[in-house]
Amino acid sequence: MSGRQPTVYLHIGIAKTGTTYLQGLLWHNRGVLSRHGLRYPGDLPGDHFRASVDLRQKPFAGEESTYEPGAWDKIARAAVSAPDRAVISHETLTRTHLDQVRRAVESLRSASEVHLVITVRDLGRQLPAVWQEQVKNRGMLTYERFLDDVTEHPTSNQYRHFWEAQDILDVLGRWSVAAPPDRVHVVTVPQPGSTSGLLWERFASVIGVDPAVVDTDVPVSNVSLGVAEAELLRRMNPQLRERLDWPAYERRVKVGLAARLAAREGSARLTVPPERRARVQERADQLIEGLRTGGYDIVGDLEELRPVFDDRPVVMPGDIPVEDLLAIAAECVGDLVAERPLGRGARRLAPPAAAGRAARVEQLLRRGWHRLQGRRRGRRAA
Repeated sequence: MSGRQPTVYLHIGIAKTGTTYLQGLLWHNRGVLSRHGLRYPGDLPGDHFRASVDLRQKPFAGEESTYEPGAWDKIARAAVSAPDRAVISHETLTRTHLDQVRRAVESLRSASEVHLVITVRDLGRQLPAVWQEQVKNRGMLTYERFLDDVTEHPTSNQYRHFWEAQDILDVLGRWSVAAPPDRVHVVTVPQPGSTSGLLWERFASVIGVDPAVVDTDVPVSNVSLGVAEAELLRRMNPQLRERLDWPAYERRVKVGLAARLAAREGSARLTVPPERRARVQERADQLIEGLRTGGYDIVGDLEELRPVFDDRPVVMPGDIPVEDLLAIAAECVGDLVAERPLGRGARRLAPPAAAGRAARVEQLLRRGWHRLQGRRRGRRAA
């Protein structure tokens, strides 16, 4: 042991900036990191999430099962008892209010120093990523309405919910009682096409770890969906919300079905439509200037926070033909039928049989859709 109190690094977000990737690296390499003087406390991968929920005293998505009183204090005690350094990391800490920040600071008062780490990414990628994450958490709001709310309607609940966690300057303002600007590390997420592992290298430089000592081959759990796949899930959510409680939804849909949908190739990727881009660029300029003049330790390049848009045609979720959604749904159902364990003595479907079953399911779904549309037209006529 070093005989001194440790330095604690609080990685407070922001959501959709590679946080799941970084937390996966920390968790899967906690043994080797400990040997290099860094503790990542917790007995289970979700302990930092439960600690954040406890600190904010707000169950995730209103689900009481996510709230574990005492979870924050347990993580904090483990952090301040580390021999040298410790990291606490969860993106929902961006939603912490000032009195809750003070509670966090008090629980870490025996640390020699507290540093804040915040990972940030350009709004051009953040907006579609956050909507998609909402969909994977049972959200039903259309992408078009989401963009309208968060860019044009400051009094809307969606606007407040989005910017509470995504306004970097506001988040750092609330957390300013935890550390002075020179102990606040703003880590920018590289633009697409950058060197693989660059985000981890930047993060590791802040927490005092040689990035080469960890195994970077870890499972990716927070997958991204294409436009059509995200829209299909959004349209399924009203039914899924009624039939599945949160633990079942998280296991079967957010992790299971979403991974299946993300594995599909060739789907268009979600982006910000041209008519919204000027407003997004304007907000990005304000954030960059605030970070540039804030006295923070910038790890990376603030220019990476300027959204980069190309000239490729934009596909919006609301423009996806119903037939395309039906085809994806049939494909997923066919896969599930082919993979589901059957009764004793039964054989799994061979790939050709599975494909035939998928086509049959698509036919039935399409027939049901047209029947529903006919009933709606009949009701309107009546």
